[in-house]
Amino acid sequence: CKYSIPVKSTDAFDTYTALNHVKGKDKIENIYSDNHSSLRKAAHAIGATWEASQPGVHHSNAIIERCNQDILDGSKVLLCQAGLPACFWTWSCPYFCHIENIMQDEDGGSSWKSRHGTDFPGDAIPFGCGVFFLPAPSTGLNDKTAPSMSYGIFVGYRIAPGGTWNGEYLVLD
Repeated sequence: CKYSIPVKSTDAFDTYTALNHVKGKDKIENIYSDNHSSLRKAAHAIGATWEASQPGVHHSNAIIERCNQDILDGSKVLLCQAGLPACFWTWSCPYFCHIENIMQDEDGGSSWKSRHGTDFPGDAIPFGCGVFFLPAPSTGLNDKTAPSMSYGIFVGYRIAPGGTWNGEYLVLD
């Protein structure tokens, strides 16, 4: 499974929080990464062994670099197709990873199904499309005279710890 969790900094705490969110109740045994100290510290904090790639040896980290490039390119295409500016990358990157995870391969399987045992139960909605949604009661938009639905931009899925989904879609009003 691919995941993208935008963080405010690259310090060890934010890195640990992101790894722990992806991990959920599962156990991560080994993390292979570049030599960034926050990755090393976060790997040890979640109880995983950490192995560094060799600096300057590009083929030792080519697989993950290609994966990262796919995520970046896919996110840019989503933004362009939706007509949204680059500042929306914090939604397009996680969306792209999620859609990659739930897409079925030629055998009818998916990364999502391999990890969770079932197909993704939600709808595959295009990034940036217009949708009608019920606003949260806490927004104050649900008074007696307001329409019951609002119009917004669909930007993804709220992924719960462990990569699970609790049925929440992300929509910007």
